[in-house]
Amino acid sequence: MIGTIDSRAKCSCGGNFRFDENRAGLFCRSCNARCDGPFRVRFGKKITRNFGHDYKAAEMFLLHLRHEATTGAFDARDYSDAAPLGFIQQAETWLSRKRGEVTPKTAKHLERIMSRAAKVWGNRNIKAIKAGDIEDFLFGLPVGNKTRHSHKSVLHDFWTWLSRRENVPMPIFPEISFKLGWRQIIDLPTQQMIIDEIKRISYARNPKAWLAIRMLTRYFHIRPGELVRITEGNINLQIPVMILPPKSSKTGEPVMVFLWEDDVDEIKRLPRGLPALPFFRHPAGTRGCARAGEAFGSAFLYKLWLRACKNLGLMRSETLPICDLYAGTRHSTITALGEVMSPEEIQQASGHRTGAAFVRYMQGRARYAQKATAAISDLQKRARGETAQVVSLEERRVK
Repeated sequence: MIGTIDSRAKCSCGGNFRFDENRAGLFCRSCNARCDGPFRVRFGKKITRNFGHDYKAAEMFLLHLRHEATTGAFDARDYSDAAPLGFIQQAETWLSRKRGEVTPKTAKHLERIMSRAAKVWGNRNIKAIKAGDIEDFLFGLPVGNKTRHSHKSVLHDFWTWLSRRENVPMPIFPEISFKLGWRQIIDLPTQQMIIDEIKRISYARNPKAWLAIRMLTRYFHIRPGELVRITEGNINLQIPVMILPPKSSKTGEPVMVFLWEDDVDEIKRLPRGLPALPFFRHPAGTRGCARAGEAFGSAFLYKLWLRACKNLGLMRSETLPICDLYAGTRHSTITALGEVMSPEEIQQASGHRTGAAFVRYMQGRARYAQKATAAISDLQKRARGETAQVVSLEERRVK
């Protein structure tokens, strides 16, 4: 039989103790006296566990290991003092892989969720964390279902990686449903009015700030956080195109943006920098916390949008604009396109990307998005002569 129980103790006669399974104990080879401990289980070359003077516990542990070996469930890592299958250790290994694949912002999001789980499970063996433990953790969070679903998605991704890497069973995750609220949007006349005000108040000091926000109203398949990660080297005015590399995009896939002619002209008028420099960066003489050469922060463009809305009286309250930057640019443009394009065409152009085939079809999809620019241009030009009107996304959503 695999495994044994032994003891470092010596008999009073000086003899050594030997494990006798038939008599359920350790007995002296010389005088046959019974050992009263301390006892130690040894199983193969890697597992050694001390049980003090509790022979029954040592015997039960040895029988358990033998049963696992017989059924094929035995894994020496489950009993290692180094706990290689501990949740904290496996989570850190997974996070180290993810940090090289996602943006810093996404990495912090993943770290925050795994840290919350580690506070509950500690370095518990991942095989011992069952579906009920995951469900209790998720529904024990003092958050809404949208955030709860986000935690579930991260943990599901982690366990999918574990299942492949460590060959551990995939637990069943609970169903978590939620409904997204409608974003408040604006019509294009209002959008263009705000864009003009942003140019008036910021162009002399920082022309790229206005350019960035105008681009968000045009190239709706790129997000604000992605746009500010564009570098000088990502822009090719010969084609002309901006290419966001996979590491900088939210989905981990490349984004190709064909530039409008007047945007190309605007970029040509601006001083260029080294390829690795952020294109949307603060200029020399910048005041406040930002430093010259740094990329625009996540709140910089929103604050400029808020200031323009205040100047125009387009506020919902003292601190809230008529709609936020994301809804006022990307969402408002997509909704307006519903007047001249089908939902399928808009989805194709918007860059809602799924599947590994995207890399192969990137050029085709980017060209499809380019076809939408004529429609956007026409809508925005017409908007400048129309009366501004605020609408909700529910009223104007694509049917």
